[in-house]
Amino acid sequence: MVVVSVNKMFIIKYRKIFFTISGLLVIASIAAISILGFDLSIDFTGGAILEIEYTNDRPETVEIKDTLDKLQITNAVVQPIGTNSFILRTRDLSPVEKTALDQALSLDNKYSFEEVRFSSIGPVIGEELARKGLLAIGLVILLIIIFIAFAFRGATKEVSSWKYGVVAIITLAHDIIIPVGL
Repeated sequence: MVVVSVNKMFIIKYRKIFFTISGLLVIASIAAISILGFDLSIDFTGGAILEIEYTNDRPETVEIKDTLDKLQITNAVVQPIGTNSFILRTRDLSPVEKTALDQALSLDNKYSFEEVRFSSIGPVIGEELARKGLLAIGLVILLIIIFIAFAFRGATKEVSSWKYGVVAIITLAHDIIIPVGL
């Protein structure tokens, strides 16, 4: 194991360079997040998830995708699981589309399958999850600041103890934004 020793004076001497690099990474990460966004799952965007298990052999993933394309169910994710099962994630399906999908998945009666589960999640539920998630994050940030302010209440007279909490939150945001942006 190699231990690298960093001279503390080196870091302090070149702190402007390190702050600049860090700032550029944060700005680039925020720009990437703003432009590219996040690939949200059906929990947030709404959609359907269908798990099916074929009784004997299962078709190839390409055959299932072709079947979905024929039904005009685009941007579906087909994920094989185990030896005879698939999980299909699609946009929200109407009852007519669901019935047509169930009939089409047998691929002209070449395969027989059993529906293990089917869940449909509307976009309203996703909006509620996002709203509650943001509320929870805000509450956690406030509680962290309060805790750190309480823990450092007598540390110095020059700096208010709640400022330590704010700096901790800024540092935490910095440490999360850069990897998420990448």
